[in-house]
Amino acid sequence: MELRRSKILKYIFAFLCGIAFSYFVSGIGSALDIVFLGSEVCSQASFPRMHIAHLYARPGLGDQALTLGVDGETVYVSNDAPGGNLQERLSWDSTGTTVSLELSGRKVFAYNARAKREVED
Repeated sequence: MELRRSKILKYIFAFLCGIAFSYFVSGIGSALDIVFLGSEVCSQASFPRMHIAHLYARPGLGDQALTLGVDGETVYVSNDAPGGNLQERLSWDSTGTTVSLELSGRKVFAYNARAKREVED
């Protein structure tokens, strides 16, 4: 009986160690994302959530780098955007396939998520 109880306690201990390790690893991943990718400025899902776009900003020396990701792929990088609030905005068209990035009210970039290519005006 004592042997069975110690075996059960070992399984419980291993399970709890696995949970603690998962939290530790996810915390490191989040910290590395902030350092290398930047912090998320905004995100926008298309209707009905066919695609999702995320905009990240990483501050630099007087400027900032902007990175736009669509469906987990990086589709646009600007390494020399001015610092500060640029009134960033992501918007999807009525079909839910093309996302536009607007900075200070000016359309800077558009991407068709279905065709996986930049949209030229």
